[in-house]
Amino acid sequence: MQGISASLPLNTDPDGGHLLLKSLKEVATQNLKMIVLTEPGERMMDPLFGAGVRRLLFENPGPNIDAARSRIMQQTSKYLPWVAIDNINITTSDNLLSLIIYYSIPKLAITREVLSITVN
Repeated sequence: MQGISASLPLNTDPDGGHLLLKSLKEVATQNLKMIVLTEPGERMMDPLFGAGVRRLLFENPGPNIDAARSRIMQQTSKYLPWVAIDNINITTSDNLLSLIIYYSIPKLAITREVLSITVN
């Protein structure tokens, strides 16, 4: 089976090529992770791309968690309109940020997938 997209970070496979994602679910998960972990301004050709959640590590998280949740929803709606965010749980403690994102891909009948990200 051929791949759909390169797996990031780039790694080589045993045949000397790059590891590839083989399903749209894998692509959606990788792209959602990129939205969450990218800081606005980091992507040169699209400075508005990214949710910038790492900021929560250095700010008072209480009032900013709802803003981060909203930013993830907005970015997903813009860059992955085929992915539906069902719920986002964000917790912070002692320089540790944990996100659990529940999402689905209605057009592919994929329901209740989970993306878990921990940033320190």
